[in-house]
Amino acid sequence: MNLGRRLNLVLCFALVGLGLSCAQRRYDLDEVRIRAEAFDQEVSLSWYETDNYGQPSRLAEIYGEYQDLFADPRLIRFVQKQMEEEQDPRERRRLEYLYRYLVEEFAGQRSKELDDQILDIQAMEWLDVDGQQVTFREVYGELFNSSDREWRRKLYRARGEVVISKINPLLRQRLQIQRETCRQFGFTDYDEFQDRVHSTDFDQLTHICEDLLYQTELIYRELLTEAAHTVLEIPLNDLRVYDRARLFRGHRFDEYFPSSWMVPLLQMVLADMGIDLSQQPNIDLDIEVRPEKEPRPACYTISIPSDIRVLVQPMGGMEDYESLFHEMGHAQHYANVEVQEYEFKDLGDYGVTETYAFLFENLFMDEKFLEVDLGMPSEVVEPFLRQSLLSELSSLRYYCSLFLFERMLHSGDQDPVWTYRNVWEKARLTPLSLPEAEMGYLMANEDYYSVNYLEAWMLEAQLRETLRREYGPHWFADPRVGQFLKRLWAQGSEKSAGELAQELDYGGLDTEPLRREMERILELTKESSLGVKAEFGQ
Repeated sequence: MNLGRRLNLVLCFALVGLGLSCAQRRYDLDEVRIRAEAFDQEVSLSWYETDNYGQPSRLAEIYGEYQDLFADPRLIRFVQKQMEEEQDPRERRRLEYLYRYLVEEFAGQRSKELDDQILDIQAMEWLDVDGQQVTFREVYGELFNSSDREWRRKLYRARGEVVISKINPLLRQRLQIQRETCRQFGFTDYDEFQDRVHSTDFDQLTHICEDLLYQTELIYRELLTEAAHTVLEIPLNDLRVYDRARLFRGHRFDEYFPSSWMVPLLQMVLADMGIDLSQQPNIDLDIEVRPEKEPRPACYTISIPSDIRVLVQPMGGMEDYESLFHEMGHAQHYANVEVQEYEFKDLGDYGVTETYAFLFENLFMDEKFLEVDLGMPSEVVEPFLRQSLLSELSSLRYYCSLFLFERMLHSGDQDPVWTYRNVWEKARLTPLSLPEAEMGYLMANEDYYSVNYLEAWMLEAQLRETLRREYGPHWFADPRVGQFLKRLWAQGSEKSAGELAQELDYGGLDTEPLRREMERILELTKESSLGVKAEFGQ
């Protein structure tokens, strides 16, 4: 394990002895960057070992080795001063990314023991449900796969009891640490901090989310009603939170997604783009099934670009394929990074890497890809696309509502459980009891990672529209696309999602290409509807 080089920091009283004040103290930022990158590598490896093998989290131990970086507020203020004085735009951007990172990790250092406890509970907790022993992590897969509605309800409640009694108290403490850290560095709250350091204006994004929720409500309601009837054989009014995973599971399409074809299909698709996965030793792919394995797929950037690892916990069906392709989009991005600056490898706009993940995942919403590459019969494609459109709308509406909720939560909402329930019900069109809201309101919080997903929804639609225009409807089978994407991937995360949209000849991030794509799929699948008449914006 590379522990990195130690910073040889001079204590404040020594500076005073030399006639310098603490405010005049200078830091070697090259050394800071070396140490920070070494820290990132150790943390990524710890997350990987915890998520993959259920090993105890080591965050507190690792943070303890990097106190020089994350327990020194003077370093953050020094970087802020350098940032404000820097005249070169590119160097200023590096400092902006570094400043945001140091503030966030300053809070992380203070919450490190809490984070270890939360991760260990999720990795090691066992639930007793009707005499059956189930791990905390296995509940996710059971909710997807079980056709027994009462069993799903009991699993959900058992998991919720652990969340409320053991995890929520830790998450509340963590939230308070974030607030205190932001105030320490001159911000009113965590919302103001994230708004200030992010490339996307939060007020503008709030309006976009509100508009998307309005524009998609009727068609989402119609599609959800249709799916509740055909998949679960219940009316929409009877749909509950523990039914949703099963609803979107798409089990009726399982025969077209055999586990044996998942990796070969991925290899074939990449090869068609001119990318040979077998010649990328820097990408490690783990799709084995283990009970202690984290159910949420992830890409771990142990060292960019030399050590990228992908974890997928197969649960069956299309979800496995979409998850694998999503994480491979991340992996290809990071494995092809060429920029050398630490900040531009992975500290920039995460909406960019989510764009590449969405691009690969959304191949399963392309009718030509489904028919030609996957071999799905044309008569199955329409109902499958309709199911996929419902899932896409559900996710989009969820993250719109999550962003709106996070703004209220991090601005000091006085009754976040009630607020979460209200926002959730409006977006998901499913009732949520107050105890269920208490189970979810802190676990849902992703510290504004929702912003990255929302940027990616817009940018990916713009990128896909560009690829279709430049390379035709079978763009995913054109080797020139691989070269085009590699040029984008090489930039790492230096540019923002909005800047990349401009490079694609759009004025910036825009919801119109996303709307056009969803309307296109709706039109394609109208023959498979059960009388659905609603359209976007009605």
